[in-house]
Amino acid sequence: MSEEELLAEFEKFEQELEVEEILKKVKSELSFLEDDSVDELAQQQREQQKLTAQFQREKRVRQQWSPGHYPQLTCEWFIRGLDFCCDHWRFQFKRPPTPPPPVEKELKN
Repeated sequence: MSEEELLAEFEKFEQELEVEEILKKVKSELSFLEDDSVDELAQQQREQQKLTAQFQREKRVRQQWSPGHYPQLTCEWFIRGLDFCCDHWRFQFKRPPTPPPPVEKELKN
């Protein structure tokens, strides 16, 4: 086909083109976008993803910062250092003695 024939066919196609009908068809096909349930479903999925990500972060923190990863806190040199700089670290704090219960005074009439 020559360029002139193609141009003639395109012009014929443009004349037959009904823009309004095509727009109505597209709007009817995309009417689900106005549905609120789609937004609610997307929101629920986002919340679930947030909870999953938070759980994974907490799990990773528990694994990385567990007390087992600090063996230097129980090494001999560390204990000797604590003994040198603060010799009271080993002593347990004692609870103050509990005061005796209050004596109830009898009311005289």
